[in-house]
Amino acid sequence: SLEAMWDARRVCQKLNIPFYTLNFASLFKERVVDYFLAEYQRGRTPNPCVICNLRVKLGELVKRLAPLGFEKVVSGHYAILRPQKKNEIHLYRARDKQKDQSYFLYRLTPKELAYLWFPLGEYTKVEVRKIAQKLKLPTANKRESHEVCFIPEKKQDWFLRRHLRAVAGPIKTLDGRVVGKHHGLFLYTIGQRRGLDLPGQKPYYVAKLDTVHNTLYVVDNKNHPALLKDKFKVVELNWICNPPTLPLGCQVVIRYGSQPVQAQIIKQKKDIWVIPKFPLWAVTPGQSAVFYRGDEIIGGGIIDF
Repeated sequence: SLEAMWDARRVCQKLNIPFYTLNFASLFKERVVDYFLAEYQRGRTPNPCVICNLRVKLGELVKRLAPLGFEKVVSGHYAILRPQKKNEIHLYRARDKQKDQSYFLYRLTPKELAYLWFPLGEYTKVEVRKIAQKLKLPTANKRESHEVCFIPEKKQDWFLRRHLRAVAGPIKTLDGRVVGKHHGLFLYTIGQRRGLDLPGQKPYYVAKLDTVHNTLYVVDNKNHPALLKDKFKVVELNWICNPPTLPLGCQVVIRYGSQPVQAQIIKQKKDIWVIPKFPLWAVTPGQSAVFYRGDEIIGGGIIDF
């Protein structure tokens, strides 16, 4: 945004660092925003930050700058990179587990990681803010944002309605009973409770989005079997370093901020499947399943079913 660019310019002026800009606006729209909208149109819930890091913010930046002789691209991501044997760069969780952003970086390749440096990964957010205050940086006390960067704060439904055609349809229970009407499938995600506006006292939860018949399926129990997955497929797989031998035991994180769960990664025919130690709630197509070995990120893929 223009505000972010202005903030960066002011920090550079304060530190006496040259400031240059690269215009990725059209690339960002094509590779991130259009992808985001297309996934919602398909009834999926994408994570645009994962795609942006690979295709624009870090991946494209390395691609543009490496041929010019730049040794490193420094980013404010909370994650840690450590060189290992054979000059491989391995990716780890940040020291500050509350701010850790390694989940969003699993699709980067060794080629990109070799040019990156994440200095904030060894610090907590509190320590970083104190350093910024000590240096009297103009952004030292800036409020954090947790929203999607290209959507106005708390206006995701408005953004989706503006860009996608909302077609109303029935809300049904799994046995086919009509209990209400939805206002466009892209406004809903697996496990969602709020915004259904269904009659009665008991809460309902989104269990399935049927884009073929424009039907939203719900259940009236948070622990309904339809909301629990004991096995799910992942596609667009990426391994940070060399692909491991499968089956593989590791921990899996199915959405940003959720707790790691022990799992087995297996291959059946040409498909890769995740089998968690216990059924997981609200596994959502379009989100990323990221694989960890302790604090190390070993890879991941897009949930698909």
